[in-house]
Amino acid sequence: MDWGQSELLSPVVRDEEVTVAARRRKKVAFPSPGSGSPVVSTATPARSLMRNTPASLFRQAVTPRFPDVSTILAPGGRTPRYTHTPRNALSSMNLDDSDWSNSMYISPVSGMDNSSFFSDDTANLSSALLKEDDPGEAAAASLFPEFLASLQKHSSSAVFELLDDYQTLCQEKVDVLQSVVLRAGQNSKTAGVHWLLQQENCTWRLITSLYRDRVQLALEDDIMTDMVVPSESEKVVVEQLFQRDAIIRQSQLVVDWLESIAKDKIGDFSDNIEYYAKNVCWENTLHSLKLRRKSGTTFTVPLVTELDPDAPFRQQRPLADLDREDDARLLKNLFSLIRAGMTEEAQRLCKRCGQAWRAATLEGWKLYHDPNRTSVGIELQPVEGNPQRGIWKACCWRMAEEEQLNRYERAIYSSLSGNLKPVI
Repeated sequence: MDWGQSELLSPVVRDEEVTVAARRRKKVAFPSPGSGSPVVSTATPARSLMRNTPASLFRQAVTPRFPDVSTILAPGGRTPRYTHTPRNALSSMNLDDSDWSNSMYISPVSGMDNSSFFSDDTANLSSALLKEDDPGEAAAASLFPEFLASLQKHSSSAVFELLDDYQTLCQEKVDVLQSVVLRAGQNSKTAGVHWLLQQENCTWRLITSLYRDRVQLALEDDIMTDMVVPSESEKVVVEQLFQRDAIIRQSQLVVDWLESIAKDKIGDFSDNIEYYAKNVCWENTLHSLKLRRKSGTTFTVPLVTELDPDAPFRQQRPLADLDREDDARLLKNLFSLIRAGMTEEAQRLCKRCGQAWRAATLEGWKLYHDPNRTSVGIELQPVEGNPQRGIWKACCWRMAEEEQLNRYERAIYSSLSGNLKPVI
């Protein structure tokens, strides 16, 4: 999401290198990038990064900003004070154009990309690592000298470049071990090391986000005041709240971080879909009702006689078995998307499955803002958000407490309304 602000670019990912142990023991030849000789840096080591970094060193690189919180309270909203580590784009961004009927079944290795995604160099590295007694330990052991080299390469003021390097190094090892785990199995020791490196990568991402926010806050404190301008716009009110309350802002950073982790794990969504996406909602129930109307017979199991969204709950009658199974799988995938902060993709999936009404229920979180109240222009500008957001939130709260609903449906509206008990 574009917050209208500059972002620090992550360093270029370097070519994968085999561990020293693999070279020494197995005598495997690997292409070395460049000259192949290590680069000795003469830069000042980054000592005491957190305590000795004066805020004045950052003044030329950071420009004070006013946060835009138009999506701040949504699952997937991003605070304007930090940037996520770039991740692979998901093919679910084109859900409307994908053929899901050919991707109905889950991959046998959950959460792992296909080995064809890896380069030839990475495949060679993983083959060499498989010959080690403990491939995970051999790959992770090389992190220590690489971390030291990165620390010595950057000056004490290049904190964010150093943190980006740490994330890149961890991600390189994760990518190599990912293909090793595909061959060695999920129960191998390498799988455990792979998981630990993933967690370390996520931890560096969180540290980067929180530290960037604190540096930005220190700079803005010198030039900004705590002036609060009364406003009828929910968007403006929340902007001012995030501007002056560091605890709330950093709490949102943690939420964003957790969503980014879930998004990394969700994988290629269109390949993990579990049902045929149809444009007709509850088509099996509709077919049964049409047959009953033509034949005039009755069914042993009474079904709903109406197909509006509230019919099953209002009539206390079920849908057809296949429709109930499809709904259960749909709600499970919707919850996974919302948990990953992909609310727009969840809405697109609802529309794809013929449930536009369900997509509308996921729209009410948006903060109300009428720019025409303060605009002096002649032309009217579009109004943003939901003016009845309080009513929508109360409805979501009550739906989350309704025990007759599917547990994933309750979890969806629980997370949207802040009613944590049902989702926990």
